[in-house]
Amino acid sequence: MHHPYLTVHTITALPWHNLNRDENGAPKQVTEGGVTRARLSSQSLKRAARIGFERDAEKRQQSLRTKLAVPLIVERVAELRGGLTKQEEKKLTTAIATRVKSLTHASESASDKETLVWLSAGELEQLAQTFAKDDDAPAVEASSTDSLAIAAFGRMFAAAPGLNIPAAVSVGDAVTTHAAVIELDWFASVDDAQTEHLGAGQLGFTMQTSGVYYRSFTLDRAQLARNWDLSLDSAEAEPLLRSFIRHITLDLPAGRSSGTAAQTLPALIVAEEQSHRVVYDFHQPVTADESGFLAPSIQSLLNKAADARAFDPDLFGAAFYSGTTAAHHLPSVSEVGSFGEYADFVVSHLREAA
Repeated sequence: MHHPYLTVHTITALPWHNLNRDENGAPKQVTEGGVTRARLSSQSLKRAARIGFERDAEKRQQSLRTKLAVPLIVERVAELRGGLTKQEEKKLTTAIATRVKSLTHASESASDKETLVWLSAGELEQLAQTFAKDDDAPAVEASSTDSLAIAAFGRMFAAAPGLNIPAAVSVGDAVTTHAAVIELDWFASVDDAQTEHLGAGQLGFTMQTSGVYYRSFTLDRAQLARNWDLSLDSAEAEPLLRSFIRHITLDLPAGRSSGTAAQTLPALIVAEEQSHRVVYDFHQPVTADESGFLAPSIQSLLNKAADARAFDPDLFGAAFYSGTTAAHHLPSVSEVGSFGEYADFVVSHLREAA
């Protein structure tokens, strides 16, 4: 059977943290299996991966999701022309705004509404170059992109659905495999300039949690090949794919990260070729053993993966296992290796689409 999808599952133990908070400042939560779990939203995980990937990439592989695209393009036009008069700047602002809003606003009546637009560095530069020559052109002209991040996570234009890019990477929330507790961490701040008394200058609290998280993401290699202007089997694409795989597998949201140490590595990574997306549930909360929740969570995931293959062997293709403790739990499995070997496995799968 054809296996065009690759789903990656990870088990990661995160110590005391609040990486992704809700509107009240508490770690995000969800009720599942009758208990409250801690949660990292898929949006926060995708943003962490994109920021990490683009931080390491050259400028032409970067992108910008912003409400300020128009003034940024006008500023770039001014650089290219060596300056603008106030009249030229006003005229350019109107013309560029019309082009950008043609993607996000269905009618002129909504023209004052600010909307985020996600454009690649190449698209922003092309617009600037065009308007610097006193020409005019659409902000986006194709339903593909030179940005790997946009190609991976997809892009929607409310007023130009023909230019939408369907996501090639589906990312699920990371949720603890067990019940989680939200704890209050009271703090007292000392006022250095106050010498009359020794009391606290300020009192407050933060909310934190800890736990073992299961998360998954699925790569649709055919959709990625359609979305991205680079061929997946090109020499230029390979280091970008490897970097993207690194960041989407390892990067975590950055909430309160300067005050906690929750940047841990996955204890287990399971990468499976599949004919359609399959993930695993932890609806029944994992019960801790004498060492905690990590080992039972790893064993539970391995059991669920084995049960799924026994149920429908044709749904699955090759699999690869990695993680900091994978060798301890799978000592007899040959497809266990380092993170670099895991990246080799994923890249090889993706390049078959070319």
